[in-house]
Amino acid sequence: MTLADVIEKFIYHYQTNKEHYINPSFNEVNLETKNQFSASLLSFVLSYFIIYILILFLGKWIWNTHAVEMISILKPINSIAPLLGLSILVKLLIFV
Repeated sequence: MTLADVIEKFIYHYQTNKEHYINPSFNEVNLETKNQFSASLLSFVLSYFIIYILILFLGKWIWNTHAVEMISILKPINSIAPLLGLSILVKLLIFV
C-alpha cells in the first residue's frame, strides 16, 4: 500500500461519511453514485497534490545536500519554485 492509497482512502472515507441532504426529486442510487465519484475524484486530486509537494521538498533537500556538492556548476536553491518549473518542463518534454 502506497502513501497515495492511504491518503486517497482517508479522504474518500471522510467525504462519504459526511452528512448528505438528499433531494427527494433525485434518485437515491444516482445521487450515491455521484457522491462516490466526486469523493473518489477529490481524494485522487488531493493525494496527488500532497505527494507532489512532498516530492518537491525532498527534491530540494537532495539538490541542496548532494547535487550541489557533486556537480560544481550547480547552485543551492532557496524555494521549491525552481524545482516545480523544472519538473513541469521535463514532463512536457517527455510526453510531447
